[in-house]
Parts: sequence; C-alpha cells; structure tokens
Amino acid sequence: MTGHAKLRIAIGAFHDVTGLRDALDGLGAIGCSGDDIVLLLGPGAFDGQLEQQLAGINDTSAGSIRTLRRGSKEIAPEQRQAKHPAPTQDQVLHFETWLPSQYTRDLDDHLGRGGCVLFCTALSETMEQALTKVLLQYSEAPVQLHDLPGAN
Repeated sequence: MTGHAKLRIAIGAFHDVTGLRDALDGLGAIGCSGDDIVLLLGPGAFDGQLEQQLAGINDTSAGSIRTLRRGSKEIAPEQRQAKHPAPTQDQVLHFETWLPSQYTRDLDDHLGRGGCVLFCTALSETMEQALTKVLLQYSEAPVQLHDLPGAN
C-alpha cells in the first residue's frame, strides 16, 4: 500500500473474557487470523490473567494475536512480519492520533475500567460485514469502523 492508502479497522470493547473468547472464536470462524487482530489491554484488564484465561485460543481459532498493554513502560519493538496491511503497535497504542476525540474518550474510559479493546482489520467489504456482525454480537460497547490512514 502507498503512504496515502487507508486501512479499514473495526473496533470492539470487552470487559468479560467469555465475550472476548466468543468474539475471537467467531472472528476465527469467518477467516480472520492473528495478523488481523490486535488486543489493547487497560491497566489491570482481566486481573492480569488474560493469557491464562484465553489459553488455547491462539492455536484453535484466530492464530497468534498481538496483545498490547496501554500505559506499559516496557513495550518491545515490533517484530512481526505482517502478511498484509495491518495497524502498527504505535497506531494501536496511540489511537488518539487517528480517532475522533469522542471515540478516544470512550475507549480511554473503557480501558481505565479494566477493559480490553479489540482492533480487527477488514481487508474487503465482505470481511468488514462479517467481522462487524461478529463484533456486534459480543462487544460490550458500540462497534466502531474507522479508516486508518497510512497503515503498513
């Protein structure tokens, strides 16, 4: 993609690990892979036990999902080799640079209450419709669709 290209991103929010697991299972079932999904966790999300609570999900449905923690001082350099355009670690951690302020406030509030925000790439209109349907079923907040400019 060129520097002017835009990437369509669907965003859902979760506080409950069961809803998140169901959403990840649903996204895997429609063909989303770990390259398509990024989870952003707020401080204390899922009592710091998300990895244990989602044990096995990475192998069974959605592949290797990137998980980032908002406010963490120990963010490792991005090592992943994406098979297709996807949001970068920096774009996810600093969503306020590309999201309208009202959405930023809502997501910050959600993360501050121990929640998790799921970002999923829609590579086609068909995939956008399918993943939006899955997220609408399980997200605890309104599902958002946004164009992320200049994604790589």
